[in-house]
Amino acid sequence: GNDWYVNSAAATGGDGGTPASAKTTLAAALAVAVSGDRIFIAPGHAETIATAAGIALSQSGLTIIGLGNGTLRPTFTWSATASTWTIAGSNNILSNIRCTSSIDEMVVMFQVTGSNVILDRVDVFETASAQIIAFATFATGTDCTVQNCSHYQATAATATQIWITATSNTRFKLLNNNFFLALANAAAGAVFFGVTCTNILLSGNNVKM
Repeated sequence: GNDWYVNSAAATGGDGGTPASAKTTLAAALAVAVSGDRIFIAPGHAETIATAAGIALSQSGLTIIGLGNGTLRPTFTWSATASTWTIAGSNNILSNIRCTSSIDEMVVMFQVTGSNVILDRVDVFETASAQIIAFATFATGTDCTVQNCSHYQATAATATQIWITATSNTRFKLLNNNFFLALANAAAGAVFFGVTCTNILLSGNNVKM
């Protein structure tokens, strides 16, 4: 496969084939990537997701890697309550990015319908007066995983919160995550909720409410 590069600080018009000619958005890199490719996102990259399916990963077999450590990692900001990052393709890996919302009561960050999707070190942090209702929903997939993530939200949303939902998933895995979450005090709220799933594995997770 090919390697593609993304950097919001790059000059516009790059073909994405080298760090010097990087695409300025991940959405633009996804328009040229095909199965087997890797996409590298530069340290300090900043991108806003302003609409439903503002980033849409429909291809299968991609590896998307954020570069850098700590706050230098790529940061994606959801800016509307209906903003989403959708992952309909299968066999995709998303790794080492930071996620936040700039609008209060943002409904759900990731909507995953593909199989064998791995969210690895996809961290969430809160900005002032901008609470997130849900991190991710997984629907009808097989062998999806959320692992090694750190999620922090000190103020609860107003709406009932289910942080991660898996619906009709098989062998869903939630591994080695740290959740520092204030969630709405509601009977139906949860950090994780599995609906008609088969063989869920929860291991090594820490929850601080």
